[in-house]
Amino acid sequence: MRFSEIDLRERNYEWSMSELQSHGHYEIYCLTSGTRTYFYEDRIYNVTAPTVCVIPPFALHKTEGGAFRRITLNVSPDLLTDSELSYLNELGKHGVYKISGEKASLFLTMLDESAELSCDTPSGEKVSQHFIHVLLSLLSRTELIPYDSIDKHIGTKKETPAMRAVGYINRHFNESFTLDDLCEQLFVSKNSLCSGFRALMNCSVMEYRTFIRISRAKELLSSTKMRLEEIAAECGFSSANYLSLIFKKEVGISPLNYRKVK
Repeated sequence: MRFSEIDLRERNYEWSMSELQSHGHYEIYCLTSGTRTYFYEDRIYNVTAPTVCVIPPFALHKTEGGAFRRITLNVSPDLLTDSELSYLNELGKHGVYKISGEKASLFLTMLDESAELSCDTPSGEKVSQHFIHVLLSLLSRTELIPYDSIDKHIGTKKETPAMRAVGYINRHFNESFTLDDLCEQLFVSKNSLCSGFRALMNCSVMEYRTFIRISRAKELLSSTKMRLEEIAAECGFSSANYLSLIFKKEVGISPLNYRKVK
């Protein structure tokens, strides 16, 4: 589905996303004021404006923190040129960058103007699509400094059990394991893991695994012609029927209807 949008949101109070997000379009999240904590895939960043987060399709993300102002550029892959896709995919490998350099003010000014014009114009989507191309061109000429994640000690004793669990599930989401199996694998008690994980992710360990599996199923439904049985096996579901049951519960429509829409 072809889709483009420039969305401005401002909150003068503490606000957090209630759950992880994953979607089939590119999101360029531009923090223009405030400080946020950003979860991207299996990394956590504390970021201060001006910051840009580049989120490719189906990448896991969420944000939380105090008062902020942000503008997001949302665009489906089929509206981007090959060079734009290549650029965004390259940025998406790290994800989170400080905006700096001589061109930063020009990019931020154009970003604000684009958001206002998109909201005030009846044909907002066409305006958004035009400005997204312009903004990506400006962004490519702006100095972007990669943030260090606050969990950069992954793989060392400084890594929290919750982050170790996130990394393990991201790598093994399609395998069959219980919570006890995971605790044994990570050498951590069940109470410690569960409480730390929920505090970090706002969901249980197994809810997170289900979210990863559904996100991967969405990606395969959108980008391949794989049969439902094959997708179920690839994503760790015991059968196509079970995938359909969980998918409809989590997404609201059946996998095949999701494929038709996309």
